[in-house]
Amino acid sequence: MPWPVCSFASFLGGFFAGVVNNPIDLVYNRQAADALLPGHLKRGYTSFFDGLFKCHMEGALMRGAIASGVASGLLLASMSNVYDFLKEYLYWFFGPTSWLRPLILIPTSALGTFCYMPFDNIKVRLHNMTALPNGEFPYKGMMDAFSKVFLLI
Repeated sequence: MPWPVCSFASFLGGFFAGVVNNPIDLVYNRQAADALLPGHLKRGYTSFFDGLFKCHMEGALMRGAIASGVASGLLLASMSNVYDFLKEYLYWFFGPTSWLRPLILIPTSALGTFCYMPFDNIKVRLHNMTALPNGEFPYKGMMDAFSKVFLLI
């Protein structure tokens, strides 16, 4: 299959996995960041299920789901095809060697990190945001957060 088709299929699989995994990631991110927050902003989840229940009651269970899906989708779309291409291409030069596959992981993981991290940053910001003193949230969605963080608007 041509690489655009494979990349699109990998992106879709990663996107749906990221969206489905978002509630779990939301509670995990909030529990991890809770120790860094001042006392009046701590969420104090007693367990994972307590966190899920409180997030659901807050109406934030799917907050950041699109950013989570895009991050996971770009991770899979960027890494799977690059790894396969490099493995097959370099096989013709070096043959079946044991050192080739770990070496190929270096550029593959660098590309995956480059594609994943900006959207992971947005996802974590959306997961952990709290209301401002006027009652509004600092970000209205993924695109608003992306423009405020990376474009400095």
